[in-house]
Amino acid sequence: MPSSTRVLLLISAACLPAAGGCGVDCGSPSQVDGRYAVFANALEIREVTNEENFPSYESPGNGWSEWILTWDELLQDEVLVDIDRQTFPAVGVWNEIECGSFTLEITGDYLSETGSLHSFTADAQFIQYASQLEGLWDYSEVWTSVEGEQGTVVIDEQVNGTVIGGN
Repeated sequence: MPSSTRVLLLISAACLPAAGGCGVDCGSPSQVDGRYAVFANALEIREVTNEENFPSYESPGNGWSEWILTWDELLQDEVLVDIDRQTFPAVGVWNEIECGSFTLEITGDYLSETGSLHSFTADAQFIQYASQLEGLWDYSEVWTSVEGEQGTVVIDEQVNGTVIGGN
């Protein structure tokens, strides 16, 4: 093995998470705690049934919503995600190497202001920097409209948020 390759391998090995991540301290995941104005929009609709009756503007996976993120300081993988004053327990993983990056798995039943029900699951990858929250999520829901129509939607989405205040 040439000496330049050995040096590269030694430098790479020194930056492994088990070696302390090159000495970077990303801080506590609670730094993302706060209130956000969030906009979700579809990048790709992978599946939709009963599209003509889908109450899309009432879905938490489409358009504007208000989120409050609260990361549990003791149980580092538990996060409460409040979407429009409805709380959903989530599983979060804080990235110790890429500061500000984290994942969330959110599942719950969202009831719109008009009464449509959206049982959803979202697997998200986010980065929070300055006052911004940005990411992608795989979003799926089974919905029931106020009129009793039902359907499903599976979407790859972009999610953007701006801090609008603390918890």
